[in-house]
Amino acid sequence: KKGEELNKLKHHSKSNFVIIIGRILDNSPAERCGQLHVGDRILAVNGVDISHLHHEDIVNIIKESGYTVVLTVGPPKGKSAHKYKNH
Repeated sequence: KKGEELNKLKHHSKSNFVIIIGRILDNSPAERCGQLHVGDRILAVNGVDISHLHHEDIVNIIKESGYTVVLTVGPPKGKSAHKYKNH
């Protein structure tokens, strides 16, 4: 379902935002894909680095994606990618 909330916006500096998944709604596309976890960091949407975009711009990229969106996701801060893959 388009527009479902899957994350929280956390501000890390004046020009750098990090999107962190704060919750995953039951029966949402995020839950059904089975690859997203609370605490994951979204680094890019459809290949676009989102670290310097405003929240509204990120939402628009997702909305304009139609039925398919490609997220580049990093592990929660403090977890290494290697350990996270085994999670």
